Amino acid sequence: MARSQSLDRRQFLSLGALSAAGLLIGCSPELDTIDAFSETDGKEAFRNAWLHIDGDGAITFFVPASEMGQGVQTALTMIVAEEMDADWTVIRKVFAPYHAAFDNPDYMVQVTGGSNSVTSHWEKLRKLGAAARMMLVEAAAESWDVAATDCTTDVSTVRHPDGRSAGYGELAAAAAGLSPPSDPPLKDAASFRLVGQPVRRLDTPGKISGAPIYGIDVRLPDMLYATVAQSPVVGGTIAGMDEAAALASPGVRAVVPIHNGVAVVADSFWRAKKGLEALSVAWDDGPNADESSARFTGAMKASLAKMATRDFEGAAHHLDVEYQTPLLAHQPLEPMNCTAHVTADFCRVWAPTQNQQSASAAIREVTGLPKDRIEINTTHLGGGFGRRLESDFVRQAVTVARAIGKPVKLLWTREEDMRHDFYRPMSRVRFQIALGQDGMPTNWRVKVAEPSHFERALDDNLPHLAWIPVESIIGDVNMGAGLSRSFVETNPFPYAVDDLDVDTEIMDFALPTGSHRSVQHSLSGFCKEAVVDECAHAAGIDPVEYRRRLLAGEPRYLGVLELAAEKAGWGEAPKGRFQGIAVHRSFGTWVAEVAEISVGGKGDLTIHRIVCAVDCGRVINPAIAESQVHGAVLWGLEGALFSEITVEGGRVEQSNFHDYRVMHLNEAPPVEVHFIDSDAHPTGLGEPGTPPAAGALVNAIFAATGRRIRELPLTRHGFSV
Repeated sequence: MARSQSLDRRQFLSLGALSAAGLLIGCSPELDTIDAFSETDGKEAFRNAWLHIDGDGAITFFVPASEMGQGVQTALTMIVAEEMDADWTVIRKVFAPYHAAFDNPDYMVQVTGGSNSVTSHWEKLRKLGAAARMMLVEAAAESWDVAATDCTTDVSTVRHPDGRSAGYGELAAAAAGLSPPSDPPLKDAASFRLVGQPVRRLDTPGKISGAPIYGIDVRLPDMLYATVAQSPVVGGTIAGMDEAAALASPGVRAVVPIHNGVAVVADSFWRAKKGLEALSVAWDDGPNADESSARFTGAMKASLAKMATRDFEGAAHHLDVEYQTPLLAHQPLEPMNCTAHVTADFCRVWAPTQNQQSASAAIREVTGLPKDRIEINTTHLGGGFGRRLESDFVRQAVTVARAIGKPVKLLWTREEDMRHDFYRPMSRVRFQIALGQDGMPTNWRVKVAEPSHFERALDDNLPHLAWIPVESIIGDVNMGAGLSRSFVETNPFPYAVDDLDVDTEIMDFALPTGSHRSVQHSLSGFCKEAVVDECAHAAGIDPVEYRRRLLAGEPRYLGVLELAAEKAGWGEAPKGRFQGIAVHRSFGTWVAEVAEISVGGKGDLTIHRIVCAVDCGRVINPAIAESQVHGAVLWGLEGALFSEITVEGGRVEQSNFHDYRVMHLNEAPPVEVHFIDSDAHPTGLGEPGTPPAAGALVNAIFAATGRRIRELPLTRHGFSV
C-alpha cells in the first residue's frame, strides 16, 4: 500500500489508517469517470483515491500538486471543501502518491509547474467535491425516506427541513454503496463560502512548530548519508582521487561513482562531507574548459548581427536596439536532496520534487524496475522555482542507495547546488521598429538568440510525445513567449502592430539550462516593455497613453493597465520620485506594474513602492494570491538589480550567497496588489508577477536619469540599493 509522504504519524494520516467504514472517491485524470470505493476494494482503490470521509467525520484530501510555499495545499483543498460544504477545520491534506490518477489534466503527467495547479484542477476538484456532497445527501435522503432535493448541506452536515440532520461521518458508509454521479451539479458562485475568502493557510500552524516534513528532514531506520562532488565543467571526468583516504575517514562507509562525479557515503552528513574532502578529487575538464560568459555573449551578438538592417523608408522614427539578460540560478533555500531505498524488486524514494513523472523515469533508468514497483513519496519543498522539475538528484540518490543496499539520504552542499543548476538561459534580443507619423509602430522586427532546453523538457516530461521532432517543426515556443503571435503561443504579443516578424536562433552553450520562475517571460516582460517605452519616448507620448492606444483591442490588458495607473497615481509622483510602467501576460494572467523610485547622485537606487494590478480570473484565496504576487515581484526585481551567474574557464564562478547576490529583507520595497474583480476561470499566480518587474524598474530609471538600461543586472551600470 502506498504511504503518505510524511514520516511524522502525529501530523499526517497514512493510507493504511483509513477506516473501512468510510467513503473513498477517485476519478480519472480527465474526469470522464468518478469512482467510489471501500477499503475492501484493495490497494488500487487507495492508490486512485482523491478523497476519504471517515466514519468519525474526518475528511482526508489527497493533494495532487507539490507544495513549495505557493499555498497549493490550501487553495486546492478549499475548492473541494467548497463544493462539499465540508467543515474546513476537520480536513486533513496528504500529498498524493505517484499514480496516473493524479496526473495534471493539462500536462497529462504528474507534475507541478507553469503556475498551473489551480487552473488545471479547478473544474475537476469542484466536480469531485460536488459528487461527494451529492452522494452524502442521497444517503441521508434514503435513510430518512425523503426527497434528496429537500435536503441541504452545511459544515459537513446534511439537514432536512423537519429538523433531522446527520454528519458526513455518519453517512459515509452508506454513501460508499451508491453510484457516483457522472456530472454532479456545481454551486452557484453566489453561494460560495470559502472560495474568494482570505482563509488561513492549512500549513501555517505546522510550519510555525516545525512539523511539516521537507526532503531534508526525512529519517529512516538504519539510514546512511551521502554527499556528492560533480565535475565543475560540463562534460568533465574524474582524473584521480584518493579513495583510501576517504574510506579511512571516521564514519565513511563507501565511495560510489555517479553519472558526472562521485558520492561519499557515511553515517552522518558531516562525516560524508569530510570524507569527500579527503577524497581530493582531481578533474579532467574535458571539451568545455574554454566556455565563458564572454564567449557566449559574443556568439549571441554575432547571431543578431546576421539580422538584416532595415532602413524603414518613410518612417518618422526607427529604433535598432539590443537587450540582454544573464544566466540566473534558482537558489532554493533547501538544497537538492533525496532519500532512497532500493531492494531487488522495489524502490521507494522520499523527494522534494515538482515532477513525479521525471523522477519515476530516472528511477526506472537506474533500477530497471517497472512503474508499479516504484513508490515516490513527495515531501514539502523548500523552494522549487522550476529547479525541482529536474530529477538529477533523484537519479543520484537511487544510484547510491542501489549500490549500498540500505536507505540513503543524499544531500548537496550549497556550493554544489549553485554550481550545478539548470540555469535560466542567457538571452539577447534585437528589435528593429519603425514608427509612423503618428508615432505608433508600423513595422516590428525581433530576433531572439539563446540556448534551449525545450526538446529535453519534452522528452523528460512528455515521453509519449518524444517521437515527434517538435523543436525542428516549430522551434522552441518558449523563446517567443510574449513576443510573437505563433499559433502555439498561449500568451501572444498584444500590441496592435500590423507588420510583426519574430525570428529565433537556438544557441549552443555547454551550461545546462531549464525552467526558471516565469521561464522566458522574464526576458520578454523586460525587453518588450522597455522597448515600448523607447517607442513612446521617441513619439513624445506618455507611456501609459501609448500603451492604451496599442492595446485598444485587448480589454483585459487595458483593465490592468488602467487599474495600476490609477492606484499608483500615474503622473502624480511626489517630487524627486519617478515612475515606470510595464504590462505583460503570462500563464493566462494579466499583470501591470508601476515602479516608483528615486536615484541618488552616486547611483543609489531607492524603490519606494511597486503597484500591481492583476487579472487572474476568479481569486480562490486573496491572502495567498497577494503573497504569490509579492514573491513574484521581488523575484523579478532581484534578477533585475543584481543576480547573475557568470562562467569562466568552463566553471560557474559563483558558489554561495556571498557572491550570488539576492534581495535582503531590508531592501524589499512595499508591493501593493490590486485584483480585477472577475468570475472568469482562475489562472496562474506563482509566476506572472515576475515578468513586468524589470521592465517597470528600468522604465522608471529612464524617467529619473534619462539612461536606457538594456542589459541586466543593474549593478553592471553603477546602480546599488
